[in-house]
Amino acid sequence: MGWNALKKKELQPPKPEEFFTPLQRIEHVGGLKVGIYGAPETGKTYFALTFPEPIYVIDTEFGAKKVARVHFPEKEIYIAEVVHIDPITDEPDPIKSLEKVEKAIAAIASQNISKGTIVIDSATDIWAWITAWLEQVATRRTASGQPFRFEYGLANERYRQLIVRLLAKPVHVVLTAQEQDVYDSSGKPTGMKQPRWQKQTPHWVDIVLHTVKRFDPSLKRWRYVAVMEKCRFKRAFNLEIEDVTYEKLRNALRRNLGIDVV
Repeated sequence: MGWNALKKKELQPPKPEEFFTPLQRIEHVGGLKVGIYGAPETGKTYFALTFPEPIYVIDTEFGAKKVARVHFPEKEIYIAEVVHIDPITDEPDPIKSLEKVEKAIAAIASQNISKGTIVIDSATDIWAWITAWLEQVATRRTASGQPFRFEYGLANERYRQLIVRLLAKPVHVVLTAQEQDVYDSSGKPTGMKQPRWQKQTPHWVDIVLHTVKRFDPSLKRWRYVAVMEKCRFKRAFNLEIEDVTYEKLRNALRRNLGIDVV
């Protein structure tokens, strides 16, 4: 017998209106949800800090305060540095760092925040810490001692709980990530790049940007370009924005797609 959520005594199924809401009555959850990844020094943290204030930064890299002090000294920015350094080994402790991340997110999520921006800088570190946690708690392992692939369901769920809790807030959310090479089936690099974060992350955000650094011989200078790889509103693959900021992203969406975001 197939699985059924209805109890045997429940002869009548629930009415559709108990679960479905007409589009016109659905309350809009504001804020732009953006994932941005790229090589070091391509403007990811700077981009995140151009978003509307107040800005709450969960910083895993000790870098946000430096960028903020130089470029945005007057903005309302709050930073939680979540890396826990073990006092004995003087090395980062991924498990305790992850606990600090969860506490910082709980502190934000518990507040009635209706404007501003939440930044995770970076999601790469948080996913690495969750992977390290899985190495400790996994109960089913291969002969070599590695967790079976299905054990990663625990890691995926812990990551999802963290990120989705922020995405549900009616504010802007920016997730930064490092990039990594993409390899073909023979193990050779393809020349393509991809973000180092949990693989479902792009499905949860509205926009995915890849920051790249290019030398322009005609201008005799480097250009910093954000390439749009996903847009939930309309197809905009490979739309490029130079020296990307929040306002430039808004203008690009309005000008190229006819989409206005607040």
